Amino acid sequence: MAYDRLEKSCVLLGRPGTIASAEEFPISNVMIDADRYSYEGNWLFCTFTQSDIVAARIGFGRGKMDWRDYGIESAPISANALFSRIEVITSQGIYAYFSSDPDAGKALASSSTGLDLRLRNGQQDLIRISGWPVMHWQFQNPEGTLTTDLTVQIKQMTVWPDFVMPNNTFAVSVGSAVVSGSVCIEGETQFVVGTVVFDHPRIVVQPNAVAPFGWYLYAPIQFSNGIQLACYYSEDGSGQRDDIYSAGMLVWKDGNSRWLAECQVSNLKLDSDSQPVQWETQLRSDGCSASFSAKIRQLPLVRGWGDADPSRTQGKYVAYPLLMEVEGEGVFESQQVRLEQGRGIAEFLVRKGFQPTYP
Repeated sequence: MAYDRLEKSCVLLGRPGTIASAEEFPISNVMIDADRYSYEGNWLFCTFTQSDIVAARIGFGRGKMDWRDYGIESAPISANALFSRIEVITSQGIYAYFSSDPDAGKALASSSTGLDLRLRNGQQDLIRISGWPVMHWQFQNPEGTLTTDLTVQIKQMTVWPDFVMPNNTFAVSVGSAVVSGSVCIEGETQFVVGTVVFDHPRIVVQPNAVAPFGWYLYAPIQFSNGIQLACYYSEDGSGQRDDIYSAGMLVWKDGNSRWLAECQVSNLKLDSDSQPVQWETQLRSDGCSASFSAKIRQLPLVRGWGDADPSRTQGKYVAYPLLMEVEGEGVFESQQVRLEQGRGIAEFLVRKGFQPTYP
């Protein structure tokens, strides 16, 4: 008998959609436990206030997933796989480092008593994440030409309802935070401040009697008036919206937050590379709603390292970050407010070979 995704997660503690302070949130929901779970990771979606360094997506995933859910039949399922990315969006374009290795996860050291993760390359820390709820993120590529040194103060966290696919169950903790620190690109260091949407995905590889995965759109947004919004929208391979997973979290400028249990995307338009260029989203719950229009700002790849090097991307899933520009409006406890000058990095994923009819 299927479990109630609105009441509990398959692997995370806490009722889905209940927002708690970071101090009250179970730290086990954001720690790596390779003995119990197939795949885990840590990701930051940063929006900076600077005009020259606009945004960044930084993080990694370690472990195995069953790639057949994503339409990839031949990909090996490795418990020691490691996927890491550093993507910095500047006013000129994207600087990106990707790494995908079926065995590098063996070298990722993690503490069993607290949040402390490290991946070393000789004397270099390619990945170092430590602390909770104030986190220290140090990432760099092996050449040392793209580095981040960030302090992230987590404010609110929630457990998202599980995303259930035929061969994987995907769970995720999502939170809002503020960030400060430095980004160094090819020897030039710049200090940054801004906001973050943090997430910790966790996968259990297991069979589930559900329809095939279709596609999803993830949109973490920071607006100029201090309001933060993160929302998922997903449909399965039969074109049915996942009514439980399609939801959002809104964080008001004073820190007050609300779970928006209903999310609907419409007027989704794609470019010639089948990537979104614009869409509209509506979210609502009792006493709270938000609606916005998003456009993707087309940006070139300025420089790529590792698997993001254009000479090495043949046949690889690159998925460069999609910088959103967002405008909308919301109602929060009877107060109407404009949602202006929104920015953030969207994620869009379609099962390979699937041809959906978009809303």
